[in-house]
This record gives sequence, C-alpha cells and structure tokens, in this order.
Amino acid sequence: MTQAITACYVFAQTPTGELCRAGKLQLGRTAGSFTYDTEWLTKDWTYPLDPVNLKLLQGAQTTRAANSVFPVFSDAGPDDWGTRVLLAGHKRLPLNEIERLVATSGHGVGCLQFSMSRSRPKTPSALPSISLLDDLEQASHKIAANESVDPALLEILVPATSMGGARPKVTLTDNGFPCLAKFSRAGDLFNVPRVEYASMQLARNCGIDIPDISIQQVGDRDVFLIKRFDRKTDRSLHYISAHSLFNRDRVRLYDDAFTDPCSYVALASILRAHGKDWKRDSEQLFRRIIFNVVIGNTDDHGRNHGLLYDPADPGWQLSPAFDLLPSLAPGREHALGIGRHGRTRSLENVRSAAVAFGLSSDHAESIIDQICDVTSDWQSAFAKSGANEHDITLLRQVIGRQSD
Repeated sequence: MTQAITACYVFAQTPTGELCRAGKLQLGRTAGSFTYDTEWLTKDWTYPLDPVNLKLLQGAQTTRAANSVFPVFSDAGPDDWGTRVLLAGHKRLPLNEIERLVATSGHGVGCLQFSMSRSRPKTPSALPSISLLDDLEQASHKIAANESVDPALLEILVPATSMGGARPKVTLTDNGFPCLAKFSRAGDLFNVPRVEYASMQLARNCGIDIPDISIQQVGDRDVFLIKRFDRKTDRSLHYISAHSLFNRDRVRLYDDAFTDPCSYVALASILRAHGKDWKRDSEQLFRRIIFNVVIGNTDDHGRNHGLLYDPADPGWQLSPAFDLLPSLAPGREHALGIGRHGRTRSLENVRSAAVAFGLSSDHAESIIDQICDVTSDWQSAFAKSGANEHDITLLRQVIGRQSD
C-alpha cells in the first residue's frame, strides 16, 4: 500500500519575483500545522500568507480544518474540475490535501508553490497556447461526458486545470500572458460563457474593477476568456480567498450580517484592518454587492472574493471581481450575509450595511442609484455583448427582480 505524503515545503514570491521557502506544512493524526521558515520571518519584505489566521510568528500554528490544512493553501490547488481531469488521465488520486497541492503545484491561483524539496519546487509544466483552444475545449467536453480523450491532450490539460471551481476551464497563454478559458457544459440553462461576459461588461460600466476579458467562438460554442489578475509579466501575486480569511465552515445561518463571521460585513472589517487602501476597496466591495443583488448573482460565496498581495508593492488589496453572472437557482438569499436582514436579496438590506463599508447614507444611496440606472438597460447591454433573445428572456425572471 502506498504511504501518503504528510509534509511539504511552501514557497512564495519575493519582491523580485524569485521563490523563497516560506515554511512547512505538516499533517498530523487529528490536526495540521504550518511553521514559518526562520529566514522568511527575518526578511525585511516578509508578509503573512494569511493576515488573519497565519500571523508572522515562530513555531507551529495548528488547524483543525476538515482537510487539516489552512484554507489559504487549498486556494492554490484545483477543485472538482481539476480532480475530474486527473481521473480522466488515469492519474492516482492524491491521498490527502498535501499530495494534491504538491501534484498540481505551479499554475493555481496566487504565487504559492509546494514541494517535497527544501531547496526549490519543481518547475511547472508549460501552459498551452491559445492556439490549442479548439482542441482543449473539445477535450473538456469529452471529459465532462466521460468519453476518451487523446492522451497527449490530457498531458496538456492536467497542469492547465489547477484553478478552482466545478465548471470546465483551462489556463492557457495569449501572447505569452496567462488567461483563464471558461467553457460551456451540457445541461446549462443558458449560454453561460456569453452571459458571464455580458455580466462582467455591465459590471465594468457600473464602476466595478474587473480583469481584461474577451469572448471567442469555438465551432458553435462560446468560450469566455479572462486575464489572470494574479499574474504580472515578471511575477505572480499572492492571493487569498475570503473563504480562507473567514476560516470556518458555516455551521449556522445568521439573521444579521453584522454578527455573521462569513459575510460581506466581515470581509469589509478585514479590509479595514489589513487593506492598504481600505476605503477604496470597501466602496468597490459595496458596489459589487449592489450589482450582485440587482442581477441576481446569489452564488456569491467566499471563494468568489479575495485579496491580493504584491511583494513588490506591499499591502493587501481587494482583487478584481470575477464569477459575476445571474443565478437561476430558486430562493432569494445570497451566499454571504449582506446587512441587517442577513442574506436577503434586497436593496434595503444593502442600505443597512453602508456604515460597515465606511459610507454615509447619502454616499451609499448615490452608488445604489448609479448602479440601478446603469443596469436598468441591461437587456440592451446584454444584446450588444452578443447574448441571444432566448437567454435574455430567461434572465428577465432574475435580473432586476430584487426587493427595494
């Protein structure tokens, strides 16, 4: 029987874009731990990998998370889709979270890499070029349908599917820069890539920061392309999701987001404590909430928000918005608590939270008015972005149907 790997070294980026050993991950029988490397702690540019849950301290810091690993490390690994690609390639599934991180190290979100070696991580496999988009899109559909795929394409797909999420996607390079290609899948109720593209364009018009995006057609299907916001030309940025910052499994629902440790209000509090420009970022987050409420993006969980840290320009900042699109799932509640009425989808609930974002009532109302004005013509905006009449008709059931 194969013995599981229970420890590995974690590497993170320096201000010059080099990798430095940050510490060691260890799995125990009932808990896991992370210990910062002494050299990492003594650097004048050092930074915590998690500003809330992994302070810059000597000695082991322990967690009893379900997988025995601090969530910030899991952010850097694949999710359901990546696991499915591993299975399609007849790869041995990792026996624990550390094995999963080591096996897929290098192309996940953020700058963290994982290795059995103390000196350096293994050089990641090269990412495929956008010239292979057609082949990769078709291969992804075959994997989703449990059909056989050319082994050569599978070898390319495995390192390119290290990003999280359940939907089919690959990381590839466009003119040498990494971008994420997001595909449709069988059973979609609408053209998800096209609607996400339209939603993100609409968000930009509402003053919300988003990455560079584009849309391409592969045969009769659309592919949504989003530039990796955690990458610079010469380096990677550190990333931590709001889910990891909250660092808890939701065990109860709260009627008031001001007491909910997994809420937009809680994330605003983290920005206030650790953000280098918390006022700007808090307003950005507030805009994002309004937009999500108006378009019906109720799948706005903690993994769909995060903070970035650039060692060359120190300080935590809110990442650009991503995964913005309407949800047809039944119910009128958001994944994260919003305001005094918990997760209720209403602008009144948003208004009740303004103070948590450092906004006066008048300022908050002006932002709400602006976003409602821009989104009132969403049907024309979606049509200009290429959404078809069937999808626009379907989405009328959701967009703009929030309570005031």
